[in-house]
Amino acid sequence: VAIAVGQNFTDVHVIEVKPMETGKVALDAAALGKGLDARGFVVVDGIYFDTDKATLQAQSGPALQEMGKLLAARPDLRVFVVGHTDSQGSLAHNLKLSEDRAKAVVEALANQHNVNRDRLAGHGVGPLAPQDSNASEDGRAKNRRVVLVLR
Repeated sequence: VAIAVGQNFTDVHVIEVKPMETGKVALDAAALGKGLDARGFVVVDGIYFDTDKATLQAQSGPALQEMGKLLAARPDLRVFVVGHTDSQGSLAHNLKLSEDRAKAVVEALANQHNVNRDRLAGHGVGPLAPQDSNASEDGRAKNRRVVLVLR
């Protein structure tokens, strides 16, 4: 509670602290397309893998669906699917893991969303292009991502 008293007024502010709501921002094909058009790349939020594996988790479905919608709406679009990891583990391991994850996304788009593989190229860069510091779990989580890059 905050109270401010002046000569001609009194303000009372009651502040209730509660957890922040999540899930309000949805990934969609239009936003992915705008990101690609504006910057030549876009981070695809909502792609999840099993820990230290290239196995896509079921909760990645909506993001993959939106990627598929974008590629269906823009049949001339060709992209690199680039996998990134955090810096935990060896460089060689993370380079292979990121490559395998990128290729898993390519396979999912081809097999589940009928995207021609010729339009997609999966590559991994491991921890070589971090988006945030690897010193904290939050930073490492941001570094584990999939990015679409125009070809």
